[in-house]
Amino acid sequence: MNNCGPIVKSEISREVVRRNKHKVALLLGYCGDQYYGSQYNEHHDLNLQIPTIEGELFRALSKSKLISELNAQKFSRIHLQRTTRTDKGVHALGNIISVKLLTNGYDELSIKDDINSNLPKDIKVWQVQRVNKNFNPRKACGSRRYEYIIPTYSFELGADKLDALLQLKLNGTFSTADLDIIKQYPTLSLKDYPHLTFGIKQYLMSAHNELTKYRLSIQRWNQFRTILKMFQGTHNFHNYTSMKTTKGIKDSNKRHIIDIDISKPYQISNRLGEWISIILEGQSFLLHQIRKMVSMSVMSMIHGFPSSYINESFEPQPMSIPKAPSLGLILQETKFTSYNKKLQQLGYDPISFDNCQDNLSEFKKNHILKRITQNETENLEFIKYLHYICYSKLADKSNLSKISDNNDQFSV
Repeated sequence: MNNCGPIVKSEISREVVRRNKHKVALLLGYCGDQYYGSQYNEHHDLNLQIPTIEGELFRALSKSKLISELNAQKFSRIHLQRTTRTDKGVHALGNIISVKLLTNGYDELSIKDDINSNLPKDIKVWQVQRVNKNFNPRKACGSRRYEYIIPTYSFELGADKLDALLQLKLNGTFSTADLDIIKQYPTLSLKDYPHLTFGIKQYLMSAHNELTKYRLSIQRWNQFRTILKMFQGTHNFHNYTSMKTTKGIKDSNKRHIIDIDISKPYQISNRLGEWISIILEGQSFLLHQIRKMVSMSVMSMIHGFPSSYINESFEPQPMSIPKAPSLGLILQETKFTSYNKKLQQLGYDPISFDNCQDNLSEFKKNHILKRITQNETENLEFIKYLHYICYSKLADKSNLSKISDNNDQFSV
């Protein structure tokens, strides 16, 4: 390798060092539940208590001497580009960030090992690949595949079943007046009623223990699959993104969903409960789109919305659809099928996660799935979410145009 490169003067050491700079694609995965999204946020990353994925990555690159200290927070100088941003709490197995690194004559394997040695255990770089200088991962990506993991009891629980569980707690924990209060505050934000905190936690745990016994029938499995298939194709998803960014029905909110399907029910390790995976592939997705698509499908199962109602959600009439919990969402893979032909013509290897599959499977099993099931057992996010959609008057679909979609912060 030619060691001639641009001369960089460090303002810290005042030494003149010759460095090689090369643009590379970093293929990476991570658990997102301990991070405030993937994109670097100066406000968050200056406070190590609320880090981001990119913030941790840049610290590792700096420690590995792959970017200079001067450029460690000036991302325009290292030509940072990303395939996609993931939201707070969202996991990834197959995301890609491109960046110019000071390779110093090291090969890609050495660079990968060096970066990983400076990263937290819940963030991994699978592969480092040289790419051409014009490579832009966001524009070059042909499609993105996501997985949403959800407990199967989510399709069966209704207000009648929650009422029954609440009634079980009536004599020992809740009075009739308490029950009325709980139903009036569907997000369970009951800071003005501290005497209810312990009882609600007991109620949520009781609901979790009871509902994990549920097993999905083939009829309900087929029903849920049919509902999800209605999202395939090209639609205007203006009702499936943040209400703050939705100003009428615009072409910019159109997205093409290539395929949606669901797995057969399965169990994760030896934990209680049954889960299914929703697999979605699309060219791109709007902010919160997948979580709102899942939520609309769950509400259709629980409240019995007619199938035509999903088609109505693509029309101009605004709807405020709540978000399903972020903890079940995984960016599985980003695909570069068309662009890989150009890379090969230029003498580069195609970008693919095929050679990383064993590592991805192990990381998913030992980190992501473990985090999802542990989080659900300890924080009961799905139970809180189902409580919300059962008691927030969403059973009447006409209310979807009136109810806030900000259901992220359940507090008990």
